[in-house]
Amino acid sequence: MPLKFLKLPDELREELRKPLGEVIKDNKRIEKDILVSVGDRTTENLIALNITPKIQIVDGKEQRLKRDLPKGEYKSLLKCINPPGHLSSSSIEAFKRALNLEKPVRILVEGEEDLLTLIAIYFSPINSLIAYGQPKEGMVIVKVNDKIKKIASDYLKKILKEDFKILLDGDNGR
Repeated sequence: MPLKFLKLPDELREELRKPLGEVIKDNKRIEKDILVSVGDRTTENLIALNITPKIQIVDGKEQRLKRDLPKGEYKSLLKCINPPGHLSSSSIEAFKRALNLEKPVRILVEGEEDLLTLIAIYFSPINSLIAYGQPKEGMVIVKVNDKIKKIASDYLKKILKEDFKILLDGDNGR
């Protein structure tokens, strides 16, 4: 499949700034079994709490400023290209591949990883925990269920449009 980049429609930008799960400000309330972390600071904070996410999605940036990659262990490193404000076929394929590799897996994104939260929700099994950062608020923990999968699916349909079925073909963790 040729590399595709699909841009986030402007009308969804504000909507996607709202947390998809519970905002956690107290580290004592974070469950230990995080499947996916999205973002360098989120990954770093979890590792500092002795929680190693099974899939770590990072880009070497924090609020678009370059930073060191989080320290921490991983058995496989996948790389993908995903420009800011887009979802790419490269990033979707990397996530799907990470689900089947020995954990922990790190996905290093050239570009921006933010929208991969939707991909993580869409493809992760029911009851998985997804962690991502909410700027100036804290960490958001999403427990994957049918309702949140539907929300992610609806957003992805709006972003991917006619490419939805092609790019997301296959099992979505149900």
